[in-house]
Amino acid sequence: MKKNPIENYVTVDVEEKKRDLKIIKEFNGEYSANIDLTLMLNVVEYPKDTLYIEEHTERLNEAIKNKLQVECEEVIRLIQEANCDYFGIGKHIMAYHYEDWKQMDWEEKYQQMTINTSVETEIIYHGIVTKVANNLVCHDINYSPHPK
Repeated sequence: MKKNPIENYVTVDVEEKKRDLKIIKEFNGEYSANIDLTLMLNVVEYPKDTLYIEEHTERLNEAIKNKLQVECEEVIRLIQEANCDYFGIGKHIMAYHYEDWKQMDWEEKYQQMTINTSVETEIIYHGIVTKVANNLVCHDINYSPHPK
C-alpha cells in the first residue's frame, strides 16, 4: 500500500540545542573536525497521531535523527565545496596552531579536511491530538523529562 504523502511529515520545534566542535590534529599533521549536535524536540504536528505509544515516539525520534544526520553531512559537503568556513575551523587553527596555519594553504586544506558530524535527538514533548465525539478535537500535552 502506498503511503499518503499528506500524512508523511512531522513538524518539530527545537526546544534546546547543544553544539560541540572539536578540532583534532592527527598524528600525520592533518586536521579534522568533529561536530556533535544534540537537539531536544517538541513534536508540534504529526498526522499519524500515534505518539502516545512509546515505541512510535522512539521510531519517530530515530527517523528524525537519521534524516538530520544525512542533511548535516550534505550541508558540510556543500560548504566545503564552496570553501565556506562557516564554523570558524580556520580561525581556531590559526589561534591555537599558528605555526601550522602559516605553512598551510587553508583554502585547499579546508576543502579536503575530514569533518565528521554526529546528530542526537530526543523528543521531550509531543502534543497528542485525539478525535472525540462530534468531530471535536482534544489536545493533551505529554511530557517526557530530559535527564540532566
